Amino acid sequence: MATLFIHNLAVRCRLGIYPREQRHPQTIWIDAELRLRHGRATVDYAVLLQRIRMLCRAKSYGLMETLAGTLARALLAYRPVTRVTLRVKKRALPGLDYAGVEVSRLRRPPA
Repeated sequence: MATLFIHNLAVRCRLGIYPREQRHPQTIWIDAELRLRHGRATVDYAVLLQRIRMLCRAKSYGLMETLAGTLARALLAYRPVTRVTLRVKKRALPGLDYAGVEVSRLRRPPA
């Protein structure tokens, strides 16, 4: 197994439950760990990053958990990826570096 890391990818996204958060995109940061099948450790970073950015910009999200789950499922669509752990972080309150959420998703073997 190999693990691919994406760390602190900055993306603009409409994320939050308050109207002001939905009106104006804010910068969020994304970390992802992608477990790859043994012997299939090549993944096109540009394709992954483009997919993440596209999903973040495609619509607004109320909760970080929803966005993180959407991104994790999308990244599992790449066949070498067998497991995804994804973190979404944003500046939430003064005096706080960031608040965030982490989700993990595992590819289910075919039945």
